[in-house]
Amino acid sequence: GLEGAYHIKISPDGNHAYVAGSIDNAVTVFSRNAISGSLTYMTTYWNNVDGVEGIAGAYYIDIPADGNNVYVAGPDENAVAVFKRNVINGTLTFVEMIQDESGDVSEMNYPLSLMVSGDGKHVYVSSFGDEALNVFERNLVTGKLTFVEHHKEGNGGVSGLVSAYSQFVTPDGMHVYVCGLDSDAIVAFSRDPQSGELDYLDTYIDNVNGVDGISGPTSIRSSIDGNYLYITGSNEDAVAIFSRNSSTGAITFLTMVQEGVNGVSGIAYPTYLEVSDDAENLYVTGFASASLAVFNLNESTGAAVFQNAETGAGLGVSGLDGSAAVAI
Repeated sequence: GLEGAYHIKISPDGNHAYVAGSIDNAVTVFSRNAISGSLTYMTTYWNNVDGVEGIAGAYYIDIPADGNNVYVAGPDENAVAVFKRNVINGTLTFVEMIQDESGDVSEMNYPLSLMVSGDGKHVYVSSFGDEALNVFERNLVTGKLTFVEHHKEGNGGVSGLVSAYSQFVTPDGMHVYVCGLDSDAIVAFSRDPQSGELDYLDTYIDNVNGVDGISGPTSIRSSIDGNYLYITGSNEDAVAIFSRNSSTGAITFLTMVQEGVNGVSGIAYPTYLEVSDDAENLYVTGFASASLAVFNLNESTGAAVFQNAETGAGLGVSGLDGSAAVAI
């Protein structure tokens, strides 16, 4: 189930790892040793086997904070698959498939990414093919999803969603930011924590009004306090750093770290990043450099200082060719 492995997600309890195998159309489950970090293979769930649907081209996985469900973006079926998770042993039970042009759902062609809000009430799905962001309400008991709304490129003044690639819900739940891959843009929305509905705020475009480092954006994460955003600019081999106004949602470009500049390495065509829970480090996958780069973070200024990079050519290191995602 690991062919085309693109994304990995660790359960909130730290006991299991779930991997999306895009070529195998599968989700693979591992148990995790909390002391050593080693993984032990458990099982694989295949599309169109034993009633499972919606994981063709499985590309991205998210798990809510309660750990009760697993959500998978299946772009080859224009779908999101919903699983119930056994919080004891980590196994999954298929619940439903939410598919584009089914029921109230529309503008969800080729979804590449999804994210559950921190409160667990809503799921946000980026539609690469329809240039849109979809909002769903999550049933906290069953995990099932109900369509709420979508926001589409060119509608209601929204711009920057061309090839919508991924999204990020801020830790305070007040804002959502979306990567427009072919817009070279970040689109900002305010969020209603009760309904999950969004209001368009602004679009930030590479090389416009002083913004830099977000050509081909693919991933967004924030500092633990939500005051800074870190964004991969895949076409610039860079990670851009923005400050965020938590009241208005406005973001301001500060600086960027870039492959080959000031000793930085390991972020050639960066695709994904994560911030450690202790707020100390930023980890970035370098798809083209077969690397995982490590940065030290300054909580006060948001600055990221390069520390080192593990590469596929490193002593004893293997399996990093085409590094696509990292989980902590």
